[in-house]
Amino acid sequence: MKRLSFLIESAVIIMFIFNVVSCKHNKEQPECGDPAPNIFNLVLKDKNDSLVIGKEYNQDTVKLTVNKKKADFFIYNGVISVHYDTLQPYNTDEYILYLRESDQDTLNLIITTHTPSVCPKFLKLDSLYYNHKFIPSNKGDLTFKILKQ
Repeated sequence: MKRLSFLIESAVIIMFIFNVVSCKHNKEQPECGDPAPNIFNLVLKDKNDSLVIGKEYNQDTVKLTVNKKKADFFIYNGVISVHYDTLQPYNTDEYILYLRESDQDTLNLIITTHTPSVCPKFLKLDSLYYNHKFIPSNKGDLTFKILKQ
């Protein structure tokens, strides 16, 4: 009888410990997801809907600066991709896009820092202006199609 009582008490204690440990590991964690890359794309096209980088402008002459400092970008298949995580401190400044020395355009970016209560903070490109004209993104994927005239 004592042995049965001991086994029951042991089983209750083991179940209690298992329950406490499993509760600690099963707390609901927020689904933050992977942080999106802080990149936006500029697709410059002519009136015939053709890309102008690689056609009218050599990609080797393209530069992007802010406060006379070179900004981080790359060009792939005629599309300019800009890393905006390094641009956030310059949120109110104009960026100069040099397509060639004699052809300069301005970009104005509105970048905000979001700090949710449970997930890590992240940057969000809220809007883009090209030569002081608002450019909507293509279906929210941070691709901006610009008609270069």
